[in-house]
Amino acid sequence: MMRSGLITSLVVLGLAGCSTSSSQTKPDSTAAPQDASQPTPSSKSHEDQPLAGDHLGNGPTLHGFEGRPQAGFAPDAASNLKHGDEALADNNYDEAARYFEYVRTHYPFQDASKLAELRLADTDFAKGEWDSARDRYSNFVKAHPSNAQADYAQFQAALTFYKDAPSGFFLLPPSYEKDLSSVQSALTAMRSFAKEWPDSKHVPEAQEVIKACAKLLAEHEMYVSDFYAKRDHLVGAAQRLETLVKDYGDSGLTDDALFKLHDLYGKLKEPAKAKDALQRLIARTKDAGAASRAKKLLGS
Repeated sequence: MMRSGLITSLVVLGLAGCSTSSSQTKPDSTAAPQDASQPTPSSKSHEDQPLAGDHLGNGPTLHGFEGRPQAGFAPDAASNLKHGDEALADNNYDEAARYFEYVRTHYPFQDASKLAELRLADTDFAKGEWDSARDRYSNFVKAHPSNAQADYAQFQAALTFYKDAPSGFFLLPPSYEKDLSSVQSALTAMRSFAKEWPDSKHVPEAQEVIKACAKLLAEHEMYVSDFYAKRDHLVGAAQRLETLVKDYGDSGLTDDALFKLHDLYGKLKEPAKAKDALQRLIARTKDAGAASRAKKLLGS
């Protein structure tokens, strides 16, 4: 009996120990929960992020999930633009485009992003990729019509047509076989630019391009007119010269065209039109010698 009572006492003591251990390891259900609104040491509040700016060196950075620049790029927009400009100046077009594209996509709320768009167009222009450059310049003007460099972008877009035209050497006879649509497009685009941006510093250069395009197209019309006249297609020859006078009056070939029209209309037995050609010449020419010659022909 004494042994049985001792065993019973030991069992009771063991159960009590287990109960005490369990109560010590159980979480305190009455403790106040942690305030979820308080950031943990490793988290960052949105209030700590910089506000959006509109300058080359300020504004939010979107480099990546941790706010650090990607490998090979500077930590700010201005530095990356500078690296891109240097690469472009060295004709390292792929490297330049890489920097400009990085700025465009990682600093979308800054002026730097707009400048990067323009530099990407400049890069395509420098590479001679006229269609791509034209699209980029045109899109820049549409997206940022009030930007300080919108006139430059429109001028450059027009200039791509001129750059894409056949060179002067290839405009030599037989020029009527050449596709001069790019020259015509350049003339139209440059005239539009000069009209829309009369105060732009690029207007003088635009006027030079306009004169060059008008001269090339006028020479083309003159050549085709002569081609027709030699084959006795006098009506076609006259029509070409009328186009020259009407559309390319600033080409420097107008006086010659009007004298030839006088001769052609004489051969076509149309004296009224022959006389009108000389009268138009006198009214518009700045050449005293040409005016004097026209007046003598009218008096004959």
